[in-house]
Amino acid sequence: MDMRLRDLARALALLVALLAIGQGAEACECSTTPDAASALSRDDAVFRGRVSSVRDRLGPARRTWYWVKGWFSNRPLHDDSEGYLACCGLEATLDVTGSWKGVSKQQVQVVTGRGAGDCGFVFERGVEYLVYARKLSSGDLATDICTRTKPLARAAEDLTILGDGKADDRQTGSPNGVHGQSRRTTGL
Repeated sequence: MDMRLRDLARALALLVALLAIGQGAEACECSTTPDAASALSRDDAVFRGRVSSVRDRLGPARRTWYWVKGWFSNRPLHDDSEGYLACCGLEATLDVTGSWKGVSKQQVQVVTGRGAGDCGFVFERGVEYLVYARKLSSGDLATDICTRTKPLARAAEDLTILGDGKADDRQTGSPNGVHGQSRRTTGL
């Protein structure tokens, strides 16, 4: 009887291990990334800024619930992109150093996924980025690895097409610092 119980425990451990491996098998899939001019036209906000902080919107209790819920869900939790980002994403705060479109404040928050299967973009504190973002229905700006967002040090091609951007453009506009698609400052 002891032998059967041990075999059952081993089989159960193997099953849990296989399920855990399957949970990490999701992959991010991006369609083709548009050129800089098309992205400027398509995205709600295009700006450059230096990351001052990155905050995890998912606290320890929610992280545990997210993990447990993922085990029993028949689809990835990040399929509901806006809800997922609002609940479980990472939030980068950037000090805006130039704007082409959609940003009027000196500091903005941008949400992104956690990485891997949810296409989250990894922001590093202290690094300056060229950010292409969409505006969610919640008003949050969001970006991911499927956009042209990149460290400013690797954005020479985009900057040639976009021009310099205007630092003084941030001084006017909506109270939350995010404009809809009708606002466009090309800086050319």
